[in-house]
Amino acid sequence: MHNGATAVLIIGGIILIGGITLLVIAGPSADTVYIDPSGKAEWRGSSAAGEQLSLDIDNDYQLYIKKGGELNDISITDSQGEEVFLPANCNQVHLEADRCDGEWVEIGEFGTNSCPCTLMLNATEDVLIVEYGEAGFKTNVDEYFGQMAFGCLGLLCGIVVLAVGGGWALLQKNQATQLQLG
Repeated sequence: MHNGATAVLIIGGIILIGGITLLVIAGPSADTVYIDPSGKAEWRGSSAAGEQLSLDIDNDYQLYIKKGGELNDISITDSQGEEVFLPANCNQVHLEADRCDGEWVEIGEFGTNSCPCTLMLNATEDVLIVEYGEAGFKTNVDEYFGQMAFGCLGLLCGIVVLAVGGGWALLQKNQATQLQLG
């Protein structure tokens, strides 16, 4: 077999193995992780009476309460006096029951595009205001899809390179046979 064809077959095999490896690694990478919202809190407290929230108006925010706490009263109003807080029951928002088992439980969210906002709050435990998507249960779905995509691409490229290398090797063998016969 010609050295060039052998090299192409080896490279194709390496690419194919790399693609298979990425596909195998992708499976366990789709797990769920819990990011503690207490380290990401923009505001923290158990009571507030007309407190002005100075939050970035380009972001939405989630509210969390310490597990076991009760929210007696909450109101977040924008600069026009309209309620912007959207309450949420963790068990209704998340289909998986274990998503509500963290130390902090999501209780709702609000947008700040028409703020400054005013907070009225009465709770038995601390409540956190955290930028939307920065805390709570998260999945590594981007990493998973990236590995799956590159794994499939590697698999496809490996097969194509192996086919080209195999064709080249057969062509070289065929030419060598014709030279011997001739």
